Amino acid sequence: MNSSRFINILGGYTMTKLTHTWPEAIVKVAKSDGAIEFRDGEVPYAILKREANPKLPGFAGCWEVGEEKYFFISEDVPERFRVSILLHEMQEFIVHKKAPGSCLKSLLYEFAFVPGDLYKEYIRYRRNFFRRLVPFCVNSGQYSEQHIRNVQESLDYLEGIVAPEG
Repeated sequence: MNSSRFINILGGYTMTKLTHTWPEAIVKVAKSDGAIEFRDGEVPYAILKREANPKLPGFAGCWEVGEEKYFFISEDVPERFRVSILLHEMQEFIVHKKAPGSCLKSLLYEFAFVPGDLYKEYIRYRRNFFRRLVPFCVNSGQYSEQHIRNVQESLDYLEGIVAPEG
């Protein structure tokens, strides 16, 4: 998965250099890619154009194709938050395998990677995101009841905590 290539985005003139091999559906909306150290190695991720999911600002996730997992995050997620959010997705899809409670466990895991000076801002950012994510999942018709319960559980947790002042 480390082949370097130039991709012609949507048949236009914009060329994006990606360092990993991705499914065409991701290539069409990718701005760039990278990798994060996770467990026993590096896990690649793609930074997608905001318009890849206009109904959910700040999206991140994992697209599973057979045994392959393709992690992605929106370009509109602030750079200072991307690693923690991507680690959440990796923890949820690789370690917890979307089991009941996996979203909240992954949320608690991601908090360990948020620098102290960003914690309050980060909690607000994630709470606002989950406030959008729950209705998005419910209204899309594409998510299982278990997934919706997992996301709701994380929102409930975020609504119940108060980010420290300062």
